[in-house]
Amino acid sequence: MSNELFGARRKALEESFFTKQEAELREKMRKEAAKKSQFEALKSASGIDDEDVLHELVRLEISADDLAAVSLVPIIEVAWADGTVSEKEHKAIMQAAQDIGIEPGSSAAGLLDAWLSHRPDRALFDNWKLYTAAIASEMTDVGKQHLAEQLIGHARAVAQSAGGFLGLSKISKEEQAILDELTQALS
Repeated sequence: MSNELFGARRKALEESFFTKQEAELREKMRKEAAKKSQFEALKSASGIDDEDVLHELVRLEISADDLAAVSLVPIIEVAWADGTVSEKEHKAIMQAAQDIGIEPGSSAAGLLDAWLSHRPDRALFDNWKLYTAAIASEMTDVGKQHLAEQLIGHARAVAQSAGGFLGLSKISKEEQAILDELTQALS
């Protein structure tokens, strides 16, 4: 085989190798950008700021819409714990939701507002517990603990914002029962 022919084949091999490597690198960069975008979308939709939890949710391919619903269900259950949501509670809960990162005008805020106006069926909470347990079963112990702290912390903030019975107690007995149920579901 002549040096010229050998050199031409070597060059063709190198070019195809580097073209394949470049394509793989571009695909890797695209996936990393998509994960970063998903990370930011999850953070924005849920109000969860724990990066370990967010990275685990990205790994599990949880969408921002899924997580928005997951993060709102505990808040809704606490809001409806006593059977009604007053205008004062509605405003306080929307403010508390904003304080935990749910932006006014976002799809999560719209969903929260709708659920505060019309109580969702109890099946939503029951399905939430099953879904959350499935997510948690795929997470590390630390990730699961952080997720529980975030979700229960948000629900507790809403319970405290409602003021409890006649504004005398920060968390009503009914709200505490829901918080206890949330804790058990995330254990």
